[in-house]
Amino acid sequence: MFTVVRRYLRGPGPDEKDFSVRLVHAIAASVIFDCLYLIVAGPWLISQFTETEGAARPAALEAPRATGLVVLVLAVGIPALTAVICHTGFRKGRWPFMLAERRHSTPTAWDHAATTRAGCYVRVYTSDGKWVGGYLPEKAGFVATYPEPRDIFIPQQWTMSPTGEFLSQVEGTLGIYVPLTGPERVEWVAHGPDPTVPAA
Repeated sequence: MFTVVRRYLRGPGPDEKDFSVRLVHAIAASVIFDCLYLIVAGPWLISQFTETEGAARPAALEAPRATGLVVLVLAVGIPALTAVICHTGFRKGRWPFMLAERRHSTPTAWDHAATTRAGCYVRVYTSDGKWVGGYLPEKAGFVATYPEPRDIFIPQQWTMSPTGEFLSQVEGTLGIYVPLTGPERVEWVAHGPDPTVPAA
């Protein structure tokens, strides 16, 4: 839970792209938290799961709701809160009132920008020196983000001039898929030809 919340807040680091690395981090965090719990409240925790003389079952089973709350706090609440505190910084001289700005959790600029653009035109200068593009309606286009390779699906393809102007909608278009694997340039355009005008 600690590593999941921390990764959500700060974004994936360069050493966390491999699942085995993330697994090692999670195991290490679990061991540290378990050791701290045993140091702080070890005797009490053990007593809750050990049958005492004359008792039919361990104390933890006598009060299942309280046990569930304790497990929720120890396994979820404290690790998540610790991750938030570790991620939060404070401006020098003004602690604890002013939070310092931290690195955005989005892995790349593409992940942040591409997923918020819709209801506009988009054009791509491809690696072979040509322009492709079209209109990207609200909730109709698709973009792939981290950890998948970048690509974009434009539902309404337009013919493009050699200099990147939108000429007319391609007749019968069902969209165009554009992989972005190298030096392609993507530009979103707020205003352009009316996408409702039929192809010439």
